[in-house]
Amino acid sequence: SYRSYLNKYPKGKFYIEAIELHEEHFWNYTNKLNTVLGYDNFIAQYGRSKYIKEAYDLREDALWNASQNTRNFEDYIRQYPTGKYIKQANYLREEASWNNAKKTNTASSYQSYMVKYPKGKYYYEALKMKIKSEGYGMFTDSRDGRIYKTVKIGNQVWMAENLAYLPSVSPLSSDSHSSHYYVYGYNGTSIAAAKATSNYQTYGVLYNWPAAMNGASSSNTNPSGVQGICPTGWHLPSEAEWNVLIIYLGGKDVAGGKMKETGTLHWKSPNSGANNKSRFTALPGGIYWGRSTFNYKGNRASFWTSFKHDTYLAQCRSVYWEKASISSDSYSTCASGNKGLSVRCVKN
Repeated sequence: SYRSYLNKYPKGKFYIEAIELHEEHFWNYTNKLNTVLGYDNFIAQYGRSKYIKEAYDLREDALWNASQNTRNFEDYIRQYPTGKYIKQANYLREEASWNNAKKTNTASSYQSYMVKYPKGKYYYEALKMKIKSEGYGMFTDSRDGRIYKTVKIGNQVWMAENLAYLPSVSPLSSDSHSSHYYVYGYNGTSIAAAKATSNYQTYGVLYNWPAAMNGASSSNTNPSGVQGICPTGWHLPSEAEWNVLIIYLGGKDVAGGKMKETGTLHWKSPNSGANNKSRFTALPGGIYWGRSTFNYKGNRASFWTSFKHDTYLAQCRSVYWEKASISSDSYSTCASGNKGLSVRCVKN
């Protein structure tokens, strides 16, 4: 063989001719194999060959063909981020990921798809399937298309997530008379920028009491009759409606634990008494304290009611990281309506 001659006569008179013939032979053999490994071997041995550009091109084709056969496009996308098949590879990779999520059909499989493709073509379908597989109900807020989990607790149907409707973003303010909308830790007026924050995506929006009520008058009836900032078909719960929930969950000393998300992913340790048996999944979104200050994220979840004791004191309900109870007389800590709190709506 040419290789044997080259090894035996490294300075032989036919050395150059042997190299050229070996290259030609090796190239024909590589073409016949038409594999990624074959082209890699040729490129490694003949980096300056007249066939080198063609070798690189055919290597990409070979990897693309192999990717289609195995339905695994990761290697191609990693090695050829601007390759001639990249658009098709990205499309087929997402299709494969979605098909795998459906085949597995678990909350975690849909979550994996959503994490990988936050702007994917199946994102909202994956979200719906995830919610369904977790055993929650769901509805879509027609104002912004956001999908919410819902949970039936006793005879009430509650949102199982904080409301995230954001018609505008307010400059940090202490005004208690106008509607204000805040996202924890965000100081600006861009809706898009506020929605891009992890605090918005996890905890939703903090509303002052006028924003939560949306022009309605105080009510402590059951149901409250106050739609407020809630979507059509839903309403802001009154103090009386919160009391129904608390009694159903066993009273104020244990209701908070039955409402809190378990663990310490979002809650500060030890997140005492948290078992989330109600599936309410209270999240510690903190509050906007006024005077340009946010506080208590991780420590406290506070929710507005539709009831106001007097001109200044609006009622809220709060659960805390260090205890299993839910506050029953928290208007003194919620204080005036300038504070920004979370909202959970109840179905009409």
